[in-house]
Amino acid sequence: MPYNNYNSYPNQGVTNPRVIPSPAPGVNVNAGWGGYNQAPQQSSDGKVYVSGRAGADAYPLPMGVNYMILWDTESRRFYEKGYDNNGIPRVLTDNDYGPHVEPEPVQSQSVDMSAYATKDDIQKMRNDFDRILSELAVGNGGRIVRMNESNG
Repeated sequence: MPYNNYNSYPNQGVTNPRVIPSPAPGVNVNAGWGGYNQAPQQSSDGKVYVSGRAGADAYPLPMGVNYMILWDTESRRFYEKGYDNNGIPRVLTDNDYGPHVEPEPVQSQSVDMSAYATKDDIQKMRNDFDRILSELAVGNGGRIVRMNESNG
């Protein structure tokens, strides 16, 4: 029974241990995991359809094409794929599409302004503050003191 140089188990039906046996007929070795390696579908109208964001990321840009739109088959989205500033192909934007709905106009609401001070109110408060400050300075001989200081 022949042995190879790498393990002590006998080769079971392999004549050359360095040759990798080919897969069984009918087995697709390029199927990939989850179908991400599947070729995108191109329709008769020229649109390129991909399967989700992963399909858009994996789709190679054809030679000489700098930008293209890829249509999603799983949801109502399309992806804009092109080259970024570093020259790397990637999905630049992903967009939802659907019927356009105009936003409802915002109705102006009246705001109760009674809680806010006007310029006249602020000027009146400032004048009152200046008056009180001057009374304090005159009453203490021109010296402003804190409440907890003694006058002695």
